[in-house]
Amino acid sequence: MTEREEFVSFMDHMEAGLKKECSSMTREEVLVVVAFALFQENRRTTPDREAIIAAAKVVVREALDDVDVHPCDVHNDDVRANCLAESMRALYLALKTALNGEKEEKS
Repeated sequence: MTEREEFVSFMDHMEAGLKKECSSMTREEVLVVVAFALFQENRRTTPDREAIIAAAKVVVREALDDVDVHPCDVHNDDVRANCLAESMRALYLALKTALNGEKEEKS
């Protein structure tokens, strides 16, 4: 069975179960319910997400603070990040991307 066939089978199963509970549900309403359930499940896969992000921010902040830069760039973390080791810079960029994405979602 292909992934597409597995997905269609899953959706048919979910639709049948939801229609037992509420026979007047449209296919669009079923899709919304299933999509929201999948979203919630995905959020549960990393219950410590906020704690992990907070710890990573502390590690990156300490690394950024250890970088010596020109006085004009003291408050520019992007400039400081350019001087970090590759793995630490990757973590800095990942945090920056993740946190910017959260701000956009909340708006």
